Amino acid sequence: MALAASDRVSSAFSVAVVGAGISGLACARALAERGVLPTVFEKSLAAGGRAAARMTELGGFDHGVQYFTVRDGDFAAALAPLLAAGQIAPWMARFRTQTDENSERFVGVPSMQALGAGLALGIDVRYDQRVTRLERVYTSRPPRWSLNRVGYDAEAHDLEVTEGLFDALVIALPPEDTLALLEFAPALARRIKNVRMRPCWALMLGFAEPLNTPFDAAALAGPRLSWIARDSSKPGRRPGERWVAHASAAWSEEHLKDDPEDVRAKLLKAFHEVTATRAQPIHAVVHRWRYSLVENPLAEGFVWDAQQRVGACGDWCSGARVESAFLSGSSLGAEVASALSELSRRPPLASAL
Repeated sequence: MALAASDRVSSAFSVAVVGAGISGLACARALAERGVLPTVFEKSLAAGGRAAARMTELGGFDHGVQYFTVRDGDFAAALAPLLAAGQIAPWMARFRTQTDENSERFVGVPSMQALGAGLALGIDVRYDQRVTRLERVYTSRPPRWSLNRVGYDAEAHDLEVTEGLFDALVIALPPEDTLALLEFAPALARRIKNVRMRPCWALMLGFAEPLNTPFDAAALAGPRLSWIARDSSKPGRRPGERWVAHASAAWSEEHLKDDPEDVRAKLLKAFHEVTATRAQPIHAVVHRWRYSLVENPLAEGFVWDAQQRVGACGDWCSGARVESAFLSGSSLGAEVASALSELSRRPPLASAL
């Protein structure tokens, strides 16, 4: 989407974005497009959040987000360069039953991780940076923000590092993690305290021979599994027989703290039942997503406290789709830029909060 000159912020404001999932990256992109300087802090070693991949000697497994659809024009425009560069592509899978109203499905290439990597291009993303605390700094007028993160000394010991100053803050994390950083903003915290994310156990399976199932993917309504997919059927993947299975939210919640070996055995049994095969895998690993699927979205695109200049975004705001996460972050980025632009036009005394 082309921006008018009036949409850009004249002053060089800076914003800290905590979290480099799809929503955090979309927010950072929207800020950068409007002349604001975003710095993204991500606790893991890659961008994309649950649009993730686990690499093994057999090849990669998309063990989080399986695919995404594109319906919004702004989302399509952001993805156009990635599509042209081959970083995303349509997935022409054979589905056992049709879902998503037969919408075209896209995946990252050569793994879902390519989606986050593409959206992070040109953005200052700092990896392996776990933010532990946010602080309001009143020595400047108007007050600004600093954040504390975990760093490491020469002997790789943990130490707390202060980053800042920032004119605004965005938290792009699951609601549970967002609340942990919002002790200073009780009004904002109250708006999201009832939003809940449900867990998901993911099973990654590699086989020596093809299973020869008549489908590549299936959405399920069984008591254990909600989804299975032949990961190697996606474009740009290494040859081989690799499958990903997701447990249902209810089953994952019931077995949240089970031993991973027990979870693996139970989900493998369910996989055999669904595929009508007894082939034994040569690779079988589980991963627990503690926060996977939003149960009760906020029904707002984002949350924003204009007085304190802090906001939050994510797929938990308006829906579970990748597109929902992107639009939540993009909308918040535009809102933050607009607020900063307004701040730059105020007289100095009036801008002191």
